[in-house]
Amino acid sequence: MAKQKTFPAIPFEHWNTLRAQFSKSIPTSISANYLSSILGMTEASAKTNILPCLKQIGLIDNENKTNQDFAKKFRDDSSYPQFCQDILKKIYPQELLDAFPDENSSKEKIKNWIMNHTGNGDNAAGKIASFYLILLKADTSISSKNSNQAKSKERKPFKIVTKKNNSTQNKINHSETLEHIKHLKQLPQIAFNIQIILPENATPETYDAIFSSMSNHLIGRDE
Repeated sequence: MAKQKTFPAIPFEHWNTLRAQFSKSIPTSISANYLSSILGMTEASAKTNILPCLKQIGLIDNENKTNQDFAKKFRDDSSYPQFCQDILKKIYPQELLDAFPDENSSKEKIKNWIMNHTGNGDNAAGKIASFYLILLKADTSISSKNSNQAKSKERKPFKIVTKKNNSTQNKINHSETLEHIKHLKQLPQIAFNIQIILPENATPETYDAIFSSMSNHLIGRDE
């Protein structure tokens, strides 16, 4: 295998967005304008950063025509892991595959290997290493998650159904409670501290008269 100057570097979000889009419909060709619309990026950025990667992978040819058989494997969860393995074997040197064979491989070490063998800087090598790990993981759960989210968006908004029983009475009680609270807040709050001093020679009748008066004039008064 001839030495590569660089490797694909497709961001995680773009890669999975393309998978989700392909699951709906596989385009006959992929242009920069198509990628710009699907991925929410400028046409110039799509032409510079994404189209060359798709050609390198083999999803499109030099005329931007889509490889339909390869695209079907790309979008199908059952064939996606093999699709990723085919790309790894086709693009990356065996030395890299032997050194970092699975998803638990260190991204930092992969990045350093790429920097040493391609001349890419830290930022570019980091993006390449991220995509390499995407292929190693071959995670199909992302596609399923996107599918479920799309289905949930298609569902009609749910309606809140309230019971009619006692609903009117509950509203009245709630309204009365609020009015009562407002009324209480408006009332002045007065506290009494009554102290009674009796002479030592006071008779039992005197005690009875005092407490009877308190009962009648204070405790027993209506609000």
